[in-house]
Amino acid sequence: MASYGIDWMKLAPGSYTVCWNDVPAFATPACEPITVTAGLTTTADGVFTPLAEVRVLTDPPADTPITLDGRIIDQYGFWSWLPGGVSYDICADGYTCQSVTPPAGTLTTVTLVP
Repeated sequence: MASYGIDWMKLAPGSYTVCWNDVPAFATPACEPITVTAGLTTTADGVFTPLAEVRVLTDPPADTPITLDGRIIDQYGFWSWLPGGVSYDICADGYTCQSVTPPAGTLTTVTLVP
């Protein structure tokens, strides 16, 4: 086993599904069906896409629902991985909404103010 996957393994001919483990800060690829044929090498390559780290604060801090694209995501604040290069509308009651497009592979901090 390699540090980021399996270098090789022997399997009987047939159909299989290859799935990937989560890797922090990356979107996990979908499982991939493969067919192993006797005498041939079959490869499966999972492409892990970098995510954007997004942190949301309110200033002054408040016990208010924070919404991401209209969905409540947390109280007080929010810190999570999201797909990068996508525009998000972030709001909280009593605070000015902000639209943000965080680049993949970076930390973007959004501070909502009244």
